[in-house]
Amino acid sequence: MVDAETGSDIVPQTTQPSSMGPAVRRMRVQRGLSVADLAAAAGVTSGAISQIESDRIQPTITTLRRIAEAIGVPVFRFFLPTSPKREAVVRRRERKALVLPRSDARYELMTPDLSGDLEVLEMRLPPGGTSAEAPMGHPGEECMVVIKGRAELELDGEIHVLGPGDSATYFAQVPHRIRNVGRGEMIAISAITPPSF
Repeated sequence: MVDAETGSDIVPQTTQPSSMGPAVRRMRVQRGLSVADLAAAAGVTSGAISQIESDRIQPTITTLRRIAEAIGVPVFRFFLPTSPKREAVVRRRERKALVLPRSDARYELMTPDLSGDLEVLEMRLPPGGTSAEAPMGHPGEECMVVIKGRAELELDGEIHVLGPGDSATYFAQVPHRIRNVGRGEMIAISAITPPSF
């Protein structure tokens, strides 16, 4: 079988099905996209989308990236385990730590996991620390609230200095970076949808 986008082989599922297909379907429906909408946006046929969603075929990584981009999620979201039980309480000591390369920030996940449509993070930056070497963007929308210290938000070339209680909401595709311009540790809470890690 041939991939509709790249012309390379798609392997029919002959072993235990993955959860990727149903995950693609669930996220497509959550975003109000029809099969035809997703197919057009990803540059594949509607038949290919239907077969991918039913786990009858396994798409190439190129096609999977196009589907993820069309839905607005990172590719890894298609492979996260799903559970009918979703814990509502995350104890501070049980938070998951998240790390970005070339970043001074320490992130802790305040939502149970990354499988939902919302990601809430606590970010801590030491004095002079930055969230990234250069401004960068990611899919979705973000709201950041400074809890402690002073933060310099660089957003599409503009600089905004935020103190405790100040917030900023922006489309996360816009390149942005956060710097601690205070004397002590800076703490902020960011809510991002869909999850970007």
